[in-house]
Amino acid sequence: TRRRPTSGVTLENLKRQSALAVNSDKAPYDDVFVEPFTAAELQQSTNAIKNSKASEKDRIIGEFIKMLGPTGKNWLLNLVNLTWYKSCLPSAWKIALVSPILKPKRPTHKVGSYRPISLLSNVSKLAERMVGQRLMFWLESNNKLVPEQGGFRKGRGALPQLLRIVND
Repeated sequence: TRRRPTSGVTLENLKRQSALAVNSDKAPYDDVFVEPFTAAELQQSTNAIKNSKASEKDRIIGEFIKMLGPTGKNWLLNLVNLTWYKSCLPSAWKIALVSPILKPKRPTHKVGSYRPISLLSNVSKLAERMVGQRLMFWLESNNKLVPEQGGFRKGRGALPQLLRIVND
């Protein structure tokens, strides 16, 4: 069988270029922003995907991603790592289908009665979750967030923040 010619862009080449571009003595960040994502990170993010959600664009439902075998998961991990190293997202990941949803007890004839929802690719949401978890890990482990920052942090609900405000 004949193989298609490749463009020369491989994950290994990109890893080498990233390693050369980062001077660890002068870099204001850790290897966490250069290292490839791991199978464990992929699995953790895959577990958080909702089963019944499918984007209109790629029609890939969460269950499909969760049921991928080792080869499929490896391919998906390589895809995420390739976008990570190239700092470039596939154009399909940037497209959202925006649908209007009627707010409860609102008149249907008014534009303000609707709120937009965006349906995104499940694969792009998976990659976004992996990047977000890694970034949050780095922010938390390097104490880059002030203690008062409560939103979007594990173990930091609204009640402790309200109590802090009331008690201060």
